[in-house]
Amino acid sequence: MILIIGSEEETHSRHIFDALKKRKEDVEYWDTRKFPITNRINWYPTVGKNIGNFIINNKKIDFSDVKCVFWRWNYGFNVKLKNSENPRTDSILNYELTATAESLYNALDCKWVNGPAAINMHKTKAFQLFSMAQMGIRVPKTLISNDKYEVRKFAEENNCDLIFKPVQGGGYTKVLSQNDLCDERLKCLNSGAVQFQERLDGVDIRVYVIGDKFFASEIRTNSIDFRIDENAEIVPVS
Repeated sequence: MILIIGSEEETHSRHIFDALKKRKEDVEYWDTRKFPITNRINWYPTVGKNIGNFIINNKKIDFSDVKCVFWRWNYGFNVKLKNSENPRTDSILNYELTATAESLYNALDCKWVNGPAAINMHKTKAFQLFSMAQMGIRVPKTLISNDKYEVRKFAEENNCDLIFKPVQGGGYTKVLSQNDLCDERLKCLNSGAVQFQERLDGVDIRVYVIGDKFFASEIRTNSIDFRIDENAEIVPVS
């Protein structure tokens, strides 16, 4: 049995699912949005070995039958109690679901493609920048801040030639303008930190390493963020 953390509505998850089905593999989606509403977990963590099962679409899958997990897209947990008027109660419930799932992920004794440690590293992009800089790898000048005075100072030091984007992801990269430095816009920093970086012109090349193989491609686009360009072209690079 192979589990895919994702769903059929997510393109990459579905691609892997369909490819495995063509190879006659037994595969199921583990969609976190369905836990605990329809999908369930039964786990005995203290018997010295992993005893328990998933219930997915009324199908029981023993932990011992799971030979591989592919982590593609974790939707998280957003369960709310009916008639609940206390947001803290809902938060505690979601903490419990997260603790249950992530504890089990760490305990599953099988092959992982994008395991929990790799996913956590992927989410902490700022730490990646820090680590690369420590190793002497050239990275863009970066400020992560929710302090409008420090942001204005950083913009002035870089002639306002900056981009800004989320620290983890989930939003598009944009070019910083003078209008973004006004008090009204900078009030948004009261809601959280933002990543500001010097803007670098040049060729956008992405490199992925799978095992000991390298896969590189150039992304050709006129947009600051290729994801908003429907005509973006991806060309293999040796």
